[in-house]
Amino acid sequence: MSRKKKIVLIILGIIASLGVLLFYWDHQVVTPTQELDESLRYELAHMDDEYIEYDFATVSYRLFKINESKDKAIVYGMFYIEQYKKDSEFSESGYFDYMKVTLKKENEKYILDEVWVPEDGDQYQISLLKNFPISTWSRILLTGDRYRLELIEENEQQYNKYITKND
Repeated sequence: MSRKKKIVLIILGIIASLGVLLFYWDHQVVTPTQELDESLRYELAHMDDEYIEYDFATVSYRLFKINESKDKAIVYGMFYIEQYKKDSEFSESGYFDYMKVTLKKENEKYILDEVWVPEDGDQYQISLLKNFPISTWSRILLTGDRYRLELIEENEQQYNKYITKND
């Protein structure tokens, strides 16, 4: 076998291996504990309380990775958060993008510490790739639109459930 064929086979092998890894990483299900899920939803729903007047919020997300230690949790994912007034079907405020959320753990409860969002403009993709672990890149680069549609549907369901329950 010639040297050129060997190099081509090695490159094809590397590409195939990366494809398998990306498929594996993209199909991993990341599920928070119930405590982390409840805290994350509550903290994100109330993170704008001092700036925006609203009656209720909807929060849905797809988590890509959770790094947890004894005193904090760092959560990477795509988030859709909307704040509403009871008398309006239009949101007062909202956020729909990737986020890196850091929660401190104090007395067995998670408290919002920091929310990182990607930079705007031509630095958007670069800032995401710098701040998200490599194992999440396939979800950012290849499957983000699928998550957006799922999150829109989940938020609509939360909105309708709240309105129906409080009419």
